[in-house]
Amino acid sequence: MSEAVLETLEEEARWRARDVTYWGGGPWPQVKKQIPEFRTRDFRTSDDAPANPYLNIVERIPRTKFEQPVPVGTVSRAYTLAQHAGPTRCCWREVFGMHPTGGNFD
Repeated sequence: MSEAVLETLEEEARWRARDVTYWGGGPWPQVKKQIPEFRTRDFRTSDDAPANPYLNIVERIPRTKFEQPVPVGTVSRAYTLAQHAGPTRCCWREVFGMHPTGGNFD
C-alpha cells in the first residue's frame, strides 16, 4: 500500500528569516504530520533548579528523531494550550461537512 504524498506549491515566502513551505493539500493523516505540536513545561534554568512560580515555557515537540524541542515562548501558569490540529480539524468539518479522515485536505 503506497502512502499518499502532500503536494508542495511553488509559492515562496519568508517568515522571521526562515523559508516557508506552502502545502497544496492531501489526505488528512499526511497534513496532520506537518502541523506542529506543542507542550508546556516548568520555566527553569536547569533540570535541578527550582521552577519559576509564575511562568511556564511553551516548546514545540520534535516531529522527527533528528529534531530537538524548540522553546517558543513563556506563558502564565494559568495558560491553556490549544493544539493547532484541533482548530484545523474543526475548520475541515465546517467547510467540507465531514471528519478530516473522510477525504483530502485541499
